This record gives sequence, structure tokens and C-alpha cells, in this order.
Amino acid sequence: MTTKTIYAGEPDQMAIAQEVLDEHVTSSATGLCLKYGVRGPCYRRETATVVFSRFLRLPRLTPGLTWPQLVGARRVNVCRPVDGPPHMSRPITIADSRSAPRTAREPRSGPVMGQAPTTVLVAVIGPPGVGKSTVVAALASAEGMPVFRLRETIRARPELLAGLGPSTDPLGWVSLEAVRWVLDATFVRGRFTFGAATVLLDNFPGTAGQLDLLAQTAQAAAARVALLELRADMATIVGRVEQRRVCLVCGPDPHAPAVAAADDARRCGSCRMVLARRDTDVPRLHGLRLARYAANQPEIAELAAECGIAHLSVNADATMSEVCQAAHHAVHRLTALAKHEGSRS
Repeated sequence: MTTKTIYAGEPDQMAIAQEVLDEHVTSSATGLCLKYGVRGPCYRRETATVVFSRFLRLPRLTPGLTWPQLVGARRVNVCRPVDGPPHMSRPITIADSRSAPRTAREPRSGPVMGQAPTTVLVAVIGPPGVGKSTVVAALASAEGMPVFRLRETIRARPELLAGLGPSTDPLGWVSLEAVRWVLDATFVRGRFTFGAATVLLDNFPGTAGQLDLLAQTAQAAAARVALLELRADMATIVGRVEQRRVCLVCGPDPHAPAVAAADDARRCGSCRMVLARRDTDVPRLHGLRLARYAANQPEIAELAAECGIAHLSVNADATMSEVCQAAHHAVHRLTALAKHEGSRS
């Protein structure tokens, strides 16, 4: 008796992977996989995302799969607009109906009533490889805008996370509690934004939970929050990731894109060392990061709308110089929109 092995084609593999993603959903209320009850994303979900990255596709998203109601949570403090339009209503917060009632913190997109916002925190988000760091670097150079990068801050000030355990996230993301400490130390106690009209946040926030913390921090720092989202087709993203190189010697951040030498694109323009591919740009890890962003982006956009946070998108399929020019105009528009909303608060 002979055994015949049949390998499924691309459509079948993606269909199977999609079923796994639909079953193994990470709840936005608990952070646990709804199928296994372990910290999400579970290993089955991570494996399924690799299938989509292999075929350069994004998974299909089903709205509502991560809603808190699916794990017995209930929405509380649903704010209705009283004297203003819908975008001025406060966001909803979540409480767990399976436990005793507790006070929930409500995020804010701006300063306390009566305080004039002096700084706008423009968060630049988008899928990995779309060109966020390149755009932020260009804007910072042209406009002199300060830049906040979560990973750089943690690397420069490891004492901020003293007492917290190491990250258990498969992609190395820090916990929300760690993010809270860093934001407070940087923008509230550290007064990072003092004197700056606009501060750029490179690749932050990455989740709705991080946006919630950023909105709370902005309120405490008498600032406003705005979102600039870069969007591009998968072919554009993959092409940029394939070409992206970093310098592991002279750069303070090993993930920051390097500037190649004019006479040799393989070497760093500063130290002349051979450039390397970013460790997180290997196909498997990049696929996982793409899938994570695709899952988190709708929740970020939804929370931004609920909080009245200005949100603009830029088409990043053009050349990087054109993208940077479009982002430049978008940042100035976002700053004006955010300050206008602040004056009406």
C-alpha cells in the first residue's frame, strides 16, 4: 500500500489559516486567546500569520471579534454629546461584568477644561516597512520637530522599567504598564514637549491600549493628540523592506534606516561599515508584524474617532520624496485641527 501526500495550494492554505485566525482571536478586554485562554497571540495564530506573509497577502478581518462583550465584559460610561457635536463626546470605557464593579479611567484626547494646549503629539503609524521612520526623520530635519521613539527611550533610560519583569511578547513589545511609566516620565514629569508646537511619535502607538494611555498622558501634559497614518499596497511595503538596511555600528537605534554612502550603497555613509538587514525584516517576523498591525489598526482608528482625535491618512505608494511632502502638509493640518479642537474644549 502506498501513501500519497497531497500539498494544498495557495487558496486552500490561506483558507485554513483564515479559519485559525478567526478562532484564535486575542480579546481586546483581557489580552487572552479566546480559544486557548492563554496570553495572545497564541502560537497557532502566530503560525497562521506566516501563511499570509508567505503569499504576500493580508488576512480578512471580521469586525467585532475582539469586542469585550465576547468575554462577558460590559461597556460603561458611554458618553453622549450634550452641548457639542458627536466628535466631542467622550470615549467608552470597559469594565468586567464577571467581577465587582470598579471605577474605570476614561481616556482624554487633550488638556483639562480651561487649559490652552501648547503642544500637539502627532503619532505616525502604519504597517511595518511603509516608511514611517524615513518620513519622521525627514520631517524632524526639515521642521526641527522633536521625535519620541519608545524603544529609544527605553534603551536610553532602562531605569524607567526597573521593577517590571521582562517582556513575554513574542515580538518583544513591552507591557502597557511599562508604556504608562515611560510616557509619564517622558511627557509629564520629564516635560519632553516643553516649548515645542509639534512632537512626532515614530511608530507609536501600536495598539488601542497604547493610544488610550497616550490620550491620558496628553491630558496630564496639557497637550493634544493627532494620528498620521501611512498606507500602502503590499507590493510597496515588501519592496521597501527588501531594500531597507541598517547600520549596527554607528546608529543609536539598530532599527533605524541607515543612510548609505554616495559611492557605495552597501556601506554606511557615516562609518563606512557594511550595512545589514534589520533582524525583524526576515519574512517570518515581518509577516507576524504585518498581521499584528492589520489586527490593531481598526481598533486604533475606532478609539481615535471616539476620543475626537484628528486622524489623517497619507498614500505611501508614491516615491518617498512625494510621501514626505504629503506627510509635511498632513502634519501641519493635523496640528491646526488638534489646536482648533482644543480651543473649543
